[in-house]
Amino acid sequence: MTKIAFDLRGVIVDKVSETITDEAIMSVRLAVEKFKNDNIYIISKAKNKWIKLNIERLKNCSFFEKTGMTNSNLYFVDEYEDKETMCKKLEIDYMVDDSIKVIRYLTCNSILFGTNDSYEVRHISKNKSGTICIPGWKHFRKEISKMT
Repeated sequence: MTKIAFDLRGVIVDKVSETITDEAIMSVRLAVEKFKNDNIYIISKAKNKWIKLNIERLKNCSFFEKTGMTNSNLYFVDEYEDKETMCKKLEIDYMVDDSIKVIRYLTCNSILFGTNDSYEVRHISKNKSGTICIPGWKHFRKEISKMT
C-alpha cells in the first residue's frame, strides 16, 4: 500500500494565512480514504515552541478528526536531511514538501508543493526524475487519483 507523508508549514499550514485550510483537510482526507489512515503521515522540521504551536494548530481545527489521519503518525525532525531518514524508516513512497532543501535529500518520490516549475527540481539534481511539481491542492488531488 502506498504511504504518503506531508510537511506542515507551507503544505498543510498555509504560509500566508498561517492556518490549516479546508482544502488541505479535504485533500488529506482523500489520501486517508484511498490509502488508509495508517499509511498517511506528517513529517515536519520543527523544534521546541514550534512543535507545540503546530500541535495546537492541528488540535484547534480538529485536523485528525476531520481527516481520519492517525495522530500517532505525526513526526517532528530537527533538520531538513532528517526527513529523508524518517521517510526511509517509515518506508514512505511520496513526500509532499514545499522546500527544495528537503527535496534535494529525498530518495523517495517527492511532490514539490506550491510550484509547477519543474526547472527548480532539475536545476538541483538530475536524479530527481521522481519529483512532481504542483501549484496547490487541486493538483495534488489529480495526482493522488493516479497513484496506486
